[in-house]
Amino acid sequence: MALTLNIISREQARSAVTEAVQHFGQIDVLVNNAGYGQLGWFQDAAEEEIRRQFEVNLFGTMNVTREVLPVMRKQKSGHIFTVSSTAEFNGVEGSSLYAASKFAVEGWMQGAEP
Repeated sequence: MALTLNIISREQARSAVTEAVQHFGQIDVLVNNAGYGQLGWFQDAAEEEIRRQFEVNLFGTMNVTREVLPVMRKQKSGHIFTVSSTAEFNGVEGSSLYAASKFAVEGWMQGAEP
């Protein structure tokens, strides 16, 4: 079963999780791997581009995780893997927006409850 999901839509995330549970009965693993890199100089980036970078890489990942967590807690099982980037450790020239969004993902996951 494959589902189309725009992770920045909380409603689509909720619908995808509901459909997955209906089809499989449970969710064992969530792999957060969606994202993209907005490259270029910060000074040249429009506010819309900056917000979109964070909407996808951080808030979209949070949307899907927020929908899956109650399912896993109810099951008392499940694993969440969040793929980030080496940019979270070492941003390079021309990747400040991407690196900032990945730093944010890493900070969120480090502070996440078990």
